[in-house]
Amino acid sequence: LSAPDYGLDAPRIIGSITLGIVFLALFFLVEKRSNHPMVTLSLFRSRNFTGANLLTLFLYGALAAYSLFLSLNIIQAQGYRESIAGFAFLPLVLALAGMSRWTGRLADRTGPRRLLILGPAVVGAGFFMTAFVGLTDGPQDYWKTFLPSIVVVGIGMGFTVAPLTTTVMTSVDTKFAGTASGINNATSRVAGVLAIAVLGATFLFNFTGSIGDIAAQSGLDAEAARALMGEAAKLGNAQVPEEIPAHLTQGISLSLKLSFVESFRLIMFICAGLAWLSAITASVFIGKNQYRERERPLLIRDRCG
Repeated sequence: LSAPDYGLDAPRIIGSITLGIVFLALFFLVEKRSNHPMVTLSLFRSRNFTGANLLTLFLYGALAAYSLFLSLNIIQAQGYRESIAGFAFLPLVLALAGMSRWTGRLADRTGPRRLLILGPAVVGAGFFMTAFVGLTDGPQDYWKTFLPSIVVVGIGMGFTVAPLTTTVMTSVDTKFAGTASGINNATSRVAGVLAIAVLGATFLFNFTGSIGDIAAQSGLDAEAARALMGEAAKLGNAQVPEEIPAHLTQGISLSLKLSFVESFRLIMFICAGLAWLSAITASVFIGKNQYRERERPLLIRDRCG
């Protein structure tokens, strides 16, 4: 059975979600009662720590979905070779690496709050820009299509990563700095898994619906429509089945690519919303005060999430 064969009302889906919620509740109950907890829940009494982790949840979830679906888009829909697609993300990495040291020092002088509002807001703008890239003529169009938005995302992450890391580690007592860092790293990983699962299902639901519309508008018989719907799980690699009449092949092939791009656009809008939500979270939770003097040496411990 393929992925679209299960809906949210399927018993195994409902059961899995229910068990996940139960085990999560049990985890927090055990940690709260443990003398030596793996996750020290009292750390979340710090507004800065709680806000930084919520920001991480929203922003890194969006970033994980962005990275996955943009890769699928440029390889499957836009026709990039895998080797070239890898280089497409290089500007993001360079911007992040080049800016982190500078933004760490800036946060040391002015405090992290403004940077943690500005950074995710810029990242969201980059996601929003990406949503408007349609079908292109391949890698030769990269410079005027995907590159500008990727650079914007890289600049936004450059504003964010170092101040976020330092906020996490300086918002608790020094003896808990390692624990705080570990919790934040775990939060970023969980965010990526959750975002890919939820947004992956959202993408597939939307893409499957679009293929259903293509089948209906093309006047396909039941067998041909069923064969076409079976291609949905392949996402951008969906092909026109042999059951489709030859005179419809070219038009349906183009429609599949366009439907993929439209579903990708929806995911980018959601990612932009998550990034902007993380900026709002920073404005609500992160304090205006600068780092305490005794914690300044911790600023050298920059990492990338």
